[in-house]
Amino acid sequence: MPHSNLDILWVLLCAGLVFLMQAGFVCLETGLTRAKNSINVAIKNLSDFTLSVTLYWVFGFTLMFGISGSGLWGNTTWFFNPSENINSFLAFFLFQAMFCATAATIVSGAVAERMKFKAYLLTTFLISGFLYPLFGHWAWGGIIENHGLGWLKKVGFIDFAGSTVVHSLGGWMSLAVIVIIGARQGRFNSNQYNDKIKRSNIPLSVLGVLLLWLGWFGFNGGSTFSVKSNIALIIANTVLAGASGGLLALAVNWLSKKRPEVTSIMNGSLAGLVAITASCYAVTTTTSVIIGAIGGFVMLSFSRILEKLRIDDAVDAVPVHLGGGIWGTLAVAIFADLDILGTGLNRWQQLQVQALGITICGIWVLSGGGLILYLTNKWLPLRVSPEKEKLGLNYTEHGESTEMYTLLSSMEEQAKSGDISQKVEIEPFTEAGEVAQRYNKILETLHEAEKNNQLIIENSLDAIVSMNEEGVITAWNTQAEKIFGWSAQEAIGSKLTENIIPERFREAHDKGLKRFLQSGEGPVLNKRFEIHAKNKRGFEFPIELAITPLKTSKGYFFSAFIRDITERTEFENNLKAAKDAAEATSVAKSQFLANMSHEIRTPMNGIMGMLQLALNTELKPQQKEYLELAHNSAKSLLVIINDILDFSRIETGKIELNQTQFKVKELIEQVIKLISVNAQEKALEVHTEISNKISPLLIGDPARLQQILLNLLSNAIKFTKSGKITLKVALEKQTEEIEELYFSIQDTGTGIPKDKIRDIFSAFSQVDSSHSRKYGGTGLGLAICFELLKQMKGKIWVESEVDKGSNFQFFLPFHRLNKKLNITNQIEQTSSFQPKKILLIEEDAIHQKIIMDILKKNGHQVINSHSAEEAINTFKQKHPFDIVLMDLEMSEMDAYTTAGKIRKLEEEFGEHAIVIALKSTFLDEEGEKPISSEVDDYLCKPIKPDHLIKKVEGYS
Repeated sequence: MPHSNLDILWVLLCAGLVFLMQAGFVCLETGLTRAKNSINVAIKNLSDFTLSVTLYWVFGFTLMFGISGSGLWGNTTWFFNPSENINSFLAFFLFQAMFCATAATIVSGAVAERMKFKAYLLTTFLISGFLYPLFGHWAWGGIIENHGLGWLKKVGFIDFAGSTVVHSLGGWMSLAVIVIIGARQGRFNSNQYNDKIKRSNIPLSVLGVLLLWLGWFGFNGGSTFSVKSNIALIIANTVLAGASGGLLALAVNWLSKKRPEVTSIMNGSLAGLVAITASCYAVTTTTSVIIGAIGGFVMLSFSRILEKLRIDDAVDAVPVHLGGGIWGTLAVAIFADLDILGTGLNRWQQLQVQALGITICGIWVLSGGGLILYLTNKWLPLRVSPEKEKLGLNYTEHGESTEMYTLLSSMEEQAKSGDISQKVEIEPFTEAGEVAQRYNKILETLHEAEKNNQLIIENSLDAIVSMNEEGVITAWNTQAEKIFGWSAQEAIGSKLTENIIPERFREAHDKGLKRFLQSGEGPVLNKRFEIHAKNKRGFEFPIELAITPLKTSKGYFFSAFIRDITERTEFENNLKAAKDAAEATSVAKSQFLANMSHEIRTPMNGIMGMLQLALNTELKPQQKEYLELAHNSAKSLLVIINDILDFSRIETGKIELNQTQFKVKELIEQVIKLISVNAQEKALEVHTEISNKISPLLIGDPARLQQILLNLLSNAIKFTKSGKITLKVALEKQTEEIEELYFSIQDTGTGIPKDKIRDIFSAFSQVDSSHSRKYGGTGLGLAICFELLKQMKGKIWVESEVDKGSNFQFFLPFHRLNKKLNITNQIEQTSSFQPKKILLIEEDAIHQKIIMDILKKNGHQVINSHSAEEAINTFKQKHPFDIVLMDLEMSEMDAYTTAGKIRKLEEEFGEHAIVIALKSTFLDEEGEKPISSEVDDYLCKPIKPDHLIKKVEGYS
């Protein structure tokens, strides 16, 4: 207790500094909480100060420092009014009253944003009038008269300026209250992780920390109660401990979270200040740094523990004051100079006494104040309602609001009404006003967008209909009125099933809606489909429908986009009918071409066969010339027929490719031989360049390759008056399975104009109409080449210049021999001649004559049958036969059926004959059956003597 005037002045100055801590708490706590609760926090701080000081004057000071023989409480100087040493007593009273107010204020920040104001005043009453004075008497009683000491002080408990008496006591009470009232709304999420609530003003909080730091000079320095020589050491230790606590907390948080959190250095420094309070007069500066740093670490650890336990401390008051206070009280025994302490205890004994004081404080506060508040909460809740907490305690507890709260309230009302046409009020020259101004601009933009959207909806060509979860229509645009006949006023509020859904679909609609609401699954949602709807008159019509579900806070609603497709459906039906008719016409055309081919080819083959036979007899020069001209004309006619039929097959997709082994060089040599006569007639040179890198044997369709090369080379000869034709074949690309060959047919002919090149591969296309008269042809050759190459996965193009020539080029891939493919059986040629006994089944007399003459001239025995039945009887009577040649299409019985009957006879006789079917080339793509056990091979008409002999003699 101060005695001299200087001492009194010092204690009064320090009391003023401790009073300044109240301002620090206001700044710290209002800055760390939300603006909607800032007034409530400030009012609580002011109210607890006024209440605690009054209570401390009435009986708190007496209970704490009155003379007591038992050491439990004081009992003198009620309604404190000292009669002697008035200045000393009043200075001491004021200083201690500030301490009492500080203990009460600690709770304010911890319980911020959810505790009723009346409940908080009850907490202040318990601390200031009951808990703090009595525990203070146990620890500090007897300071004034130095007799009647408190029982903790008697056993040697040391707490110089209140690490436990002030801070831990306030911390224990804070912990009890926040456990009772629970966490703030939104503080913790369902996954047990903590969600930070935004602070309103961090710079203000930092100012609060600095004010508290300044107040601590008086807090610790004034506890000497006189101007002593160790005042400088006490204040120095206070500053250093606060600094080291802040730095360590900042460093630990920075390392663990990879960023410097703003609250870590604030709370760390406060924890360091709390920790040094108990021992600041009895330790060195170095020791004070250690105590403060550990205090910062203890604060962080307490904070993590509270978060894991989901205990919500709004400003970390418990980690700072309780955590820092416990550590600071224990640090007295660990670091303080025992001689200065003067308790006569060794360090272990001192540590036990310090731990006893901490324990007694916790039990006293939790069993006294905590129990009272717990029981009170059972009947009179300490916490505000969820609605009031959401609105904020400024308004709900005090009827006050900030500009931001007013703005938020206006926005909340607007959200409820849904009316975005109304602007919120702007408070000029404030941050809330700036926010309001920008919010109004957003509202203007949204309102404009809403009007635009409404215009789009109303002017949409689709009907847009919305309904809720009950199937009630909530939106109905202008197009919906036009399509269905119901006005918006009639439709909105009615059931969708009553207006536009036909009766046969209503049950499925209701079940689908119910299933979606239960499972979230809907097979017809978020996709377009076609269905029937009905209008106001009950008439059904086809629509295209797309339904989109949208989830809102009020549940699902569904938007349907509907398009009347009556005209489109009629058009599609008409189009389908036209397509079916066109396809029927195409089928009829193909059938006509097939029939015509058979009718034309049969006599043509006969004519060409007889001409060939006639050319093989002894003729006069003039006769031979006439017959050769006739034979060439027949061949030209057959080429035209083949082109037309080939194009018809390609057009109907009936071309099939036959994969077989062939020698590229031999095929090209054969092609050159075939076109050499025409080239020689025009005195044209034909050159070939074939790369040696090409494999000797490849797998592909040699017949189609020959057809393409013959077509391109024939064209080159046809349109070249003089010069040369060059055929190049090169290896473009090679893999283990594929060889891609490059072909080039270059001529020195008339060339093609640039504007005609892009159409050159189109059907019936020629450079100009005079070409067909001058050179002949159908204009289908290049189109056939293009389509064949396309099906064979090749590519063709042309480079040409008028009067200089053209270069037709194409790529074509072939399989190599190591590729496993189904390859057409190859005929093994025999080196020695053996005459064959042959059964010929051919209904056409001319073809009979041609085939029999060819075979007999080559030494074979031929027996002819004019029909299938006759052939079967002949086979029975004159077997065995080596080979059976039969027309693939006979009038009474087809070749497969005939061959099947022959095979049954063979089983009886124990013999086997080779069956070769004679076919017209058009049958390749007319649904011809594949080679089977009945038919061994095919031979194409018109019959060429060398092909027939090679085929027949190829079988041994």
